[in-house]
Amino acid sequence: MKILLYSSLAEDTGGAIRAAYIREALERCGHDVVYVKPLKKTRPLKFDFLLSLPSYTFAALTTPCHVAMAIKPYPNTGLPLLLRKMLGTKIVIDVDDLDYAYREGGIISWVGEKIQKPFPRLCDMVTYHNDNLFHHLTEDFNVAPDKLYRLDQGIDIKQFDDKAVHEKTRKNLIERYDLKEKKIVTYVAHLDPACDLDAILEGLPMVREAVPDFCLVVVGGGLFEKQFRQLAERLGVGDCVRFTGLLPKEGVIPFIAIADCCVVYYKDRKANYCRTSMKLREYISMGKRVVCNDVSELAKHKDYTYQTKTSVPEFSRMLIDVLKGKSDGREERGKTCMRENFSWDVLSGKLGKKMETLVR
Repeated sequence: MKILLYSSLAEDTGGAIRAAYIREALERCGHDVVYVKPLKKTRPLKFDFLLSLPSYTFAALTTPCHVAMAIKPYPNTGLPLLLRKMLGTKIVIDVDDLDYAYREGGIISWVGEKIQKPFPRLCDMVTYHNDNLFHHLTEDFNVAPDKLYRLDQGIDIKQFDDKAVHEKTRKNLIERYDLKEKKIVTYVAHLDPACDLDAILEGLPMVREAVPDFCLVVVGGGLFEKQFRQLAERLGVGDCVRFTGLLPKEGVIPFIAIADCCVVYYKDRKANYCRTSMKLREYISMGKRVVCNDVSELAKHKDYTYQTKTSVPEFSRMLIDVLKGKSDGREERGKTCMRENFSWDVLSGKLGKKMETLVR
């Protein structure tokens, strides 16, 4: 099939990364994918939508295809999809979280929900990756259940392989970021309203007191990077936190490879109950010990992670234990599970067959 693929958001977002993985995996499955390149960086006040709409619309009008798909149901992709539908193309929207709920209350959150709501129910298929999203889409967005298709967060298992990271690359990173003889904790995220890095930072004074030679490496950039840097300084832990800034996805993998452990933390808020952590799966697939809390989908990985209740002190105490050597082998069991069940090649292969059925 020929598939037209959009990301509603800019390249420096998780949605665009999900789009890129889906594109690459569909191509490996033999489909012809035209990926309309998104903007490089997120603009304040969602000006991304206005800036990208002309090129997205042009692509919709000039790219014959069997299926057109967009990641996230925003107008800059929803409207071009509807144009393609008028031309006889089957259209698909992927809903991968409730991003408007990260800004709880207020006009931005209200507008964010209203501008997304019309598009999913008008599509031929809507993909999601979380049981809570299923209920939200059927109950709040009025999507017919038979239009919904579960597309889990996947892993590019060839890239996220600890053995694929060259020893020289590891040494260069350790020297560049002054990590020699440090216990390295890796945290990968887009530093935006969805990011709960502040909770992790708040627990670091306790961690440093128990493990003076640890260092948290924050891999990623975004609108909130400056605020998180300032918070680390205010908490007195700026010297044991490194910020890499925005990196291409292939630049992220070596930072996971050099980690003694990796961390994920979700606050107990509505938006986090409709998320599925791509990074959690990538950490586990590389055989890393992962410290996380138990909000929503994270709780399902308790057999493969060193999991705590949703409490900063409890999370920090577990991180201390892991840095001091706690390990019972669950990370190896998790690695096998992730690589057998969450490969993007497997998931996108099934998606491609579902699209073929939709077209027929």
